[in-house]
Amino acid sequence: MAISRFYIGLGIGFGIGGLLCSMPAWAARPTVDPTRPPASIQAPAAAQARAPQLHLQSIWFQQGRGRALIDGRNYYVGDQVGPWTVHAIHASTVLLRQNEDELVLAVFAQDAIKRGRDNK
Repeated sequence: MAISRFYIGLGIGFGIGGLLCSMPAWAARPTVDPTRPPASIQAPAAAQARAPQLHLQSIWFQQGRGRALIDGRNYYVGDQVGPWTVHAIHASTVLLRQNEDELVLAVFAQDAIKRGRDNK
């Protein structure tokens, strides 16, 4: 009985000692934002720099037809926004296309993400 208590106490002592020895290693780890998307799905900085500065202010749906307010003007599917064509209007995003490039504007996003054939 006394021997088994000794081994239990010894095991607990080694466990606590090992935990305390590893504390500096935990403190040295860099802090990582758990909500940050993986690098594999983030848009490259160059693509964001080339994206036009369009601001999607709001989206309305009336009788099944979407309307997007972009930079103070109303647009519907098929309308031209500069060189871009409004391809689709969804609940919180608008998809614009220019040749093979796509531009997704989001109501709550800070920046637009430009997706092209080379950076999809």
